[in-house]
Amino acid sequence: MGRITGVSTAMEYSADGTNWTACAGTAVTGLSAGAYHVRYQAVTGTSFAGVAADVTVTAAACAGTGVTSPSYSASVSEIDASGKALKTALGITVSQSQKTASVKAGLEQSNIIMAGGTVVVTIPTIPNVTAYTIALPAESLSSAGKVGGLTLQTDAGSVALPANMLTGIAGTAGKNAELSIAAADKSALPESVKAAVGTRPLIQLTLSIDGKQTEWSNPGTPVTVSIPYTPTADELAHPEKHPHLVSGRQRQSGLRSKRSL
Repeated sequence: MGRITGVSTAMEYSADGTNWTACAGTAVTGLSAGAYHVRYQAVTGTSFAGVAADVTVTAAACAGTGVTSPSYSASVSEIDASGKALKTALGITVSQSQKTASVKAGLEQSNIIMAGGTVVVTIPTIPNVTAYTIALPAESLSSAGKVGGLTLQTDAGSVALPANMLTGIAGTAGKNAELSIAAADKSALPESVKAAVGTRPLIQLTLSIDGKQTEWSNPGTPVTVSIPYTPTADELAHPEKHPHLVSGRQRQSGLRSKRSL
């Protein structure tokens, strides 16, 4: 029999994607070999169920222990410039020690974006991961006059990058661009900012060119960030008191972004 590790009591698993069983601890044991789905459970009044990750359990893996390292893939939805819709998948590289998950867009996705199409990459829930990165040729986001773009969707939030985001930035030819979205560390914030943020989600966005963190600011091509958050009754009743819930401009590490909740 096999098992799935790296889970928590906030998660649930399913063999058919319809009937879900809550995880009782940090591992699910006694499983038959096969494909399973793992996700964060919905919390009433707070959040929906997370995007499910596919996990394969084999009967004889890891020196006969019945444990296999989960393999993950990101779903990709593409619409080319002609309006044709396509679906594919990209492999995900996970580092449990660094709590990161990264995806590299291929030539197909790059060409669609440069031609004015759109690509949406969705990374599923991955246990213990707090930062998500997507990499692609920088020229994919340097297409002046194009209306396409790339959207990265994760549990931490989604980021929409316009196809002309890097237009005018020197030194990007032949290089790779990497955008990361991660849960930020609130402990490093000034007390006044901590009080303003409260229990709301806080994310950090980072742009790198060939691994070097890069400052980016282009008011004409804002990056749109959406964060999963359920407003309180007071925030819904008095939106004028909470302008940050509508939109705002916030300086992040290596990126200036337009964010929305």
